[in-house]
Amino acid sequence: MGARLFGEAATALDAIRGVPVRYRWSVLGWAVLNWTLDLACLFASTSAFGLDVHWERLAVVYLTVQVVRQVPLTPGGIGVIEAGLLAGLAASGAPTGSAAAVVLAYRLVSFWLLLPVGLLGYVLLRTRFGEHSDAPVPTAGMRDVTTGVAGDSQRN
Repeated sequence: MGARLFGEAATALDAIRGVPVRYRWSVLGWAVLNWTLDLACLFASTSAFGLDVHWERLAVVYLTVQVVRQVPLTPGGIGVIEAGLLAGLAASGAPTGSAAAVVLAYRLVSFWLLLPVGLLGYVLLRTRFGEHSDAPVPTAGMRDVTTGVAGDSQRN
């Protein structure tokens, strides 16, 4: 088990090394922007319901929930995030009813309303670059993770 896990980790690291540095920085930048906007969504939810929780305390609650969420117990962290945020807001002194309203509004905006957008994106990509499509898939500068070979600018 340990040898297999070590082998998979080594394969993943090799795949990461195959990605050009500019793409790694780009991914990191987009990830930071994503989490910052997600935290801003939580701030907006607390403001909308008049919850008086200091921004530093709210950021700690948010980051704690994000760390707990990394253990994939449920798809999309459903239930885990809600319970963690509710407990964190209540521990910060927020009234339980208002905290529940904030959590529901935050999850509605940051998770449930994004699902249709993701589905639309999936359908559009599937129709354009699907298995049976003749359209080229852009792979310029990317390496095939399974073989480590750099891809062409177009691949069918």
